[in-house]
Amino acid sequence: TFDDLGAPDAKKPTPLTLSRLERYFTGPTPAASQDYLTQDELHKSRLNLQQELKVWTAQRNPSVLSSSAAVSVLGDLSPGGAMMVGSRQDLLAEQCPLSVQSDLRHLYSSVCELIRHFWDAFPPTSPELAEKARKMHETLQKFQAMKVRPFETEVERRYSAGGGHITQHINMMLESAYKKYTTWINRKR
Repeated sequence: TFDDLGAPDAKKPTPLTLSRLERYFTGPTPAASQDYLTQDELHKSRLNLQQELKVWTAQRNPSVLSSSAAVSVLGDLSPGGAMMVGSRQDLLAEQCPLSVQSDLRHLYSSVCELIRHFWDAFPPTSPELAEKARKMHETLQKFQAMKVRPFETEVERRYSAGGGHITQHINMMLESAYKKYTTWINRKR
């Protein structure tokens, strides 16, 4: 099992440090004269508060999956898992040799690094950041034209249809960045 899915560590109590102790000896003082509650009203208030706390506690701590069940579900929903058998992406991944998978990993890590630099420029609050956003937008477009599209074409040519499908997430990330840049340019005008 994963460590983060286990029970949380017990919290250590923090010591209470009070300054000006004399303030705490008398308790709260009323700002104005008030009517005092009777014993019966106090008892009803206490019972109502206990009932509210029970409801609140039940709503606050809904039942969740155990650690082992969560790991099992994660395995079932991962590529190659019991729930993913026969999916198009599984078949596509099985058709591609290790060299193509390695190229895809390299392509993916490269685009993630470029996109990270692009998002670092947002929101462009200075002329330098605006220039960085413009340059990174151009770089992303060049990367897509020079690296992503040729990779898709090569996969399509060699391993039947699916080159665009295998890079679908890369293209979604790029389109999201393009959309953000276009929105920013339109607002700037």
